[in-house]
Amino acid sequence: MICCSLLLAPLFLGVAQEDPTAPQALELTGTFVPAEAEEIHLWPQGWKGELMFLEVMAHGSMVEEGQVIARFDTEGIERQIEDAEFALEDARFQLEMSAQRNELEEHSGELRVHDAERALDRARRTLEGWIEFEYGQNRANAEMSEVYTRHSLEDAEDELRQLEAMYREDELTDATEEIVLRRSRRNLARSHRSAELSQGQREFTAEFSWPISTEMKEEAVIKAEHSLKRTHRQFQLDQEARHAALEKSERGLVRLEERLEKLLSDQGMFELRAPRSGLLLHGGAEDYHPGKAAPRHRRGGRAGVRTALFTIATPDRMGVALNVGESKLSQVGNGRSVQIHGIADDGLHRNGRLVMDAFPQAKSATGPENQYHGFVELAQPVIGALPGQRVKIEINGER
Repeated sequence: MICCSLLLAPLFLGVAQEDPTAPQALELTGTFVPAEAEEIHLWPQGWKGELMFLEVMAHGSMVEEGQVIARFDTEGIERQIEDAEFALEDARFQLEMSAQRNELEEHSGELRVHDAERALDRARRTLEGWIEFEYGQNRANAEMSEVYTRHSLEDAEDELRQLEAMYREDELTDATEEIVLRRSRRNLARSHRSAELSQGQREFTAEFSWPISTEMKEEAVIKAEHSLKRTHRQFQLDQEARHAALEKSERGLVRLEERLEKLLSDQGMFELRAPRSGLLLHGGAEDYHPGKAAPRHRRGGRAGVRTALFTIATPDRMGVALNVGESKLSQVGNGRSVQIHGIADDGLHRNGRLVMDAFPQAKSATGPENQYHGFVELAQPVIGALPGQRVKIEINGER
């Protein structure tokens, strides 16, 4: 009881003598965190898959710069590199084949355009020849045929009249003379009939066949012109399509080359080396803040990407991280001098300066009150201090 009384007496005296208007001291809890450290992140460029630890140094190990601290299973990336190399080789072959096919199709298209141009030229020359020579020649031939027919009829009629006159003067008419006269009359009748048919044919040809021929040749020119335009436009469209397909294949080839380069670059991250000498910590520096749980990596475990896997910290160079509730902010000021007291080590005492974040932590928005992050900068090294160890932070009531 005496001991207890001796221990409690000062407290009662202090309470009795306390000035209610005097500022009160505030005691908070924080954790040691590295003040000088470098985090190791994995940011794969092309690798997509899991990273499994095959080897990993123990948390808290002292490492030298360049020392291997972890190795990952490389089977997956080796397979992806092999697939990427095969895809790249195939893409190069397909691109070469496409270029050769394009060259052949270009030549074929040029020939089609050339044939269409020649077809149009032939159609135009055929029309010009018809109008300038053949049509006139046919009309002249028809006129000559009409003259020949008319002359033949006149000659046949003259010949018949001569025979009839001659045989009338001859008093003795025999059977031979009758035969000759009958044959001449028949020839003349056939000639008349032939002349009528020829005249009808000439009229039909002049009124129908020749105009139709002219129309057909004019239509052939128009069709040849349309065919040339269509062939030329199709050739242009085919060219554009071939060029677009070739550019697409080239872009695909570039992407495959870039992917292979990225995978080859990613191979280096499957063997992690320490970027500096110091204390190896599993996880990032923030994983040792209050309320956080730092990971522990092991063989067979999975590593996350785009997150801090390891931290190399300078030994004994520590700061203190803490969270301050919104209700206590009025007792805490940015830049305040504070005292640090060890929990595991009663003899640990350090002075420091408190730096507070101006904005609350986002995750505390759903809690009973906002939490603000603080950091105590220590003026002196703390020998033997380890990240994650808890300490008491005493903030004097005086400003």
